Amino acid sequence: MELTLQNITKKYERVLVLNDISLTLKPGIYGLLGANGAGKTTLFKILLGLTSATQGTATVLGMDCKNESLEILARTGSLIETPVFYEHISARKNLKIHLEYMDCKDADKKIESILEKVGLKDSADQHVSTFSLGMRQRLAIARALVHEPSLLILDEPINGMDPVGIRDMRELFRNLSEQGVTILMSSHFLSEVELVADDIGFLVNGTIVREVQSQDISQQNAGGLEDYFMKAIQGE
Repeated sequence: MELTLQNITKKYERVLVLNDISLTLKPGIYGLLGANGAGKTTLFKILLGLTSATQGTATVLGMDCKNESLEILARTGSLIETPVFYEHISARKNLKIHLEYMDCKDADKKIESILEKVGLKDSADQHVSTFSLGMRQRLAIARALVHEPSLLILDEPINGMDPVGIRDMRELFRNLSEQGVTILMSSHFLSEVELVADDIGFLVNGTIVREVQSQDISQQNAGGLEDYFMKAIQGE
């Protein structure tokens, strides 16, 4: 399996953020939904080894998240919280620095390919400081993908994008999935999650309260994912 969580709990002092979460992620696209403060970002950080669980075990691509975080970062792509770049150099140079850090070969070829896929080919040599929020998100997704990982962990990847950008990313994520890349993503754009995700989990107060196949939602609920989400977080 691409990712496995067993009885993951996370506490910050006396605040319980994640409560006994178990999850197995299979190939495809998994959408993790929850209100602000539900624990999504904390869970993603545990998977990437950026913070440790208070108890429980987590593995990514067969590697222990607590003890093999550097290996996990090398084999996954991620976008967590607000992306940070070198502002006064170009998008292309930002990606080149990232690939040097990752010790990747064929950097120029990889960079040109990913810039085209995320729609930044014509802006590649602009300083990142001139980028709009949507362009920065495109660059963050490019950086997550440029070293060709087999697993993506994306926290609000289409935040700040216009309708064109949202559509472009929807097509990109589906194409990546068809090519064998597994994607774990969170988003408040429920309609987009419904369009791209194979499976959806609902995180409420640090606990996954429900999991469902996306294709079953319209059959079970006439109001679609938005209505289903509201019922899930309200305990109905």
